[in-house]
Amino acid sequence: MAKCDNPLGVGVHEKPLFRNMTAHELLITIATASSIIAISLSLYLVYRHLTNYTQPKLQKLIIRIVLMVPIYTICCTLSIPFYESSVYLGAIYEFYESLVIASFFLLLCRYLHTDLHSVRQLFSIVEPQPWVLPVRMFRKYVLRRKTTNTPNGSKYFSIQVIEIISLIIGMICLLQFYKQTKLELAVHRPLLKFVAIKLVVFLFYVQSFIFSHLTKKGGAMSPTDKISYPSLAVGIPKTVLCFEMALVSMLHLYAYPYDVFQTYKAVDNSEENGIRESRNGDDEAMELSPQEDSVMLPRKMHWTRAIIHVLSFKDLWRALLHSYHSVVDHRRKRTTAQHSATNSEQGVEPFVTTSLAEALDVMKRRNNN
Repeated sequence: MAKCDNPLGVGVHEKPLFRNMTAHELLITIATASSIIAISLSLYLVYRHLTNYTQPKLQKLIIRIVLMVPIYTICCTLSIPFYESSVYLGAIYEFYESLVIASFFLLLCRYLHTDLHSVRQLFSIVEPQPWVLPVRMFRKYVLRRKTTNTPNGSKYFSIQVIEIISLIIGMICLLQFYKQTKLELAVHRPLLKFVAIKLVVFLFYVQSFIFSHLTKKGGAMSPTDKISYPSLAVGIPKTVLCFEMALVSMLHLYAYPYDVFQTYKAVDNSEENGIRESRNGDDEAMELSPQEDSVMLPRKMHWTRAIIHVLSFKDLWRALLHSYHSVVDHRRKRTTAQHSATNSEQGVEPFVTTSLAEALDVMKRRNNN
């Protein structure tokens, strides 16, 4: 039976760097110490959110995002001694990374309104802004100018290329959403939250790309009697990532704080929404106020129920299904756009605005009526 060539299928034979510690053992020690710091800070933040679980629809998404650091560090640390299985351990945190990106997008949506159906209605009356620069260039110079064919293009479709393309698409979509909503979400510091997530992903892919080229056959880094190939190809990049995760866990304390939930008070429908109040002042207590209603629970949920609530990913699958139906519905409306001219002549012109703030006001008036 044919087998793939595995360059990691070698043993770790190293001379001690100092005393009786080899490079492989040193990397495991540093990675473990960094992981302990990262996991401790992340679990502390998760615990504080669970014990102040007053806004489940928001905090379940925040906890999922924070848990990205422990999952990354555990898998990376285990990848060093079990380097032959590092590709399988990597699949775990790469899969969870997709859940984190989806959770972050839902978090931004729920900052606009706690009801996702209302969010879909909101964006149905908002005219989309032009795509961010990379997409506009791609549409202009690639999709509209397909004049040449790439010879033997199939060889470029490797797993790494597909991963990078999917990563870029996800980042561009999040940036596009941020561009459309940055004024309304400014009080929630979405850019800091975005950086706290994408910094992890960016560092991982950039470092993986760099080390894969440095450690390839004929590369700048080659094994010696004091450092083996597994330590170069897996040990060093995973250790560096574990150290960076310790720093990211500190950033999460500021990007996803728990103290704003301690002072949470239900917002009455007659009050101004949190976004407009945030424009007039930087009241931290209003950061997590719902837009139109007080659906959020004003009392704390017991931490055991909170854990079950966080681990239920039904909201992600439901949102994915609803997003598909929204896309289909949007395309159907575009095919019947010619009727808008007839409606306009009859005085029934559909309302569309380029201002998200104006759309929020319209939604509020509709709900009040």
